[in-house]
Amino acid sequence: MDFITCNSKKSKPKVNVTVCRVCRRRRLCGDYSRYCQPLLFPDLVSSGDAKKKRKRRTYTKPAEPIKKQEQLGMGDILKLD
Repeated sequence: MDFITCNSKKSKPKVNVTVCRVCRRRRLCGDYSRYCQPLLFPDLVSSGDAKKKRKRRTYTKPAEPIKKQEQLGMGDILKLD
């Protein structure tokens, strides 16, 4: 029986592989993915986490609103000189 140390839980228990297959975090779990696809050269792994990080979405500042044209009132249109 194989066991994986679950780093997503606070107490970091050892969990059986069959439990990891049923877990709802299976796709995102770095521990389970490293179990399924072990590293080719484990000595070259950096001390940090081996998870891929997504690029954050960059937000642009909203554009200034377009100034509306002034609407002429009825007094300006019917003004007789």
